Amino acid sequence: MTKIYATGTTGTIGKCLERSINSVNIDLTKNYTDDLAELLDPGGAFIHLAAIVGDDAIKRDLAVAKKLNSESPIKLAEICLSKNFKKFVFVSTSHVYANSNEILHENSPINPRGIYSEQKIAVEEKLIELFSNSPEKLCIVRLFSILDWNMPDFTLGGAARKLADKNSDFTLSNSDDIRDFLTPKTVADTLVKISLCDSLVGIVNLSTATGTSIKEAIGIMFAESNLILQNFRLLPGTSNFPTIIGSNSKLLSNLPDLDLNWQPSSIS
Repeated sequence: MTKIYATGTTGTIGKCLERSINSVNIDLTKNYTDDLAELLDPGGAFIHLAAIVGDDAIKRDLAVAKKLNSESPIKLAEICLSKNFKKFVFVSTSHVYANSNEILHENSPINPRGIYSEQKIAVEEKLIELFSNSPEKLCIVRLFSILDWNMPDFTLGGAARKLADKNSDFTLSNSDDIRDFLTPKTVADTLVKISLCDSLVGIVNLSTATGTSIKEAIGIMFAESNLILQNFRLLPGTSNFPTIIGSNSKLLSNLPDLDLNWQPSSIS
């Protein structure tokens, strides 16, 4: 049986991974090469989730963000190659794509829209070069939008919790934006399946291929949790990126039994 290792297991997605996944609890901003090499059994699979997410968080410590977001994926991949791992899964973002109202395919034009996505696309390019002699061992997963209740404050899920607070005057802008939502649990489960799928290689979108407006999605979350939504706190309008929907045909052609429907949990 293939042993699966993962970084970022305390994050939004990582904490939803199965208990059988081996958490890599190493400070990725320091020198860890020898320690990690000793921890990894040959022939495994690796899911790299750890990252500082969002431009604001990156700007608070650019040096640390560079080590974690730009340098650690390459170092980890090199270690995995030296241990003859079957698969290295790097979690990227749909924000590397250029703005478009069309459904985004893996070969759609690229135009990173911030520091975070610039770091991701730079790592993607380096990984493709690093795995040029063994491309079957690399899968770059471009992740689309994540939404559920139990998420950090700076995310849309965090905004939903603020809207659920009757004592808050929080309002959410650009509620007419269309996004392609998955829950953290669905993403975590799918990443594990990707890490074990020999035929799924290169760049792949992790998405539902279905667009839902933010206003509609928040309404579904409230209805599922028997909450009353004050619609006046959802401000109409769209952002500079009104539509982000991804094609999942490559993913489903290799893993046809996946259930990628967005099904939010109840608020806790």
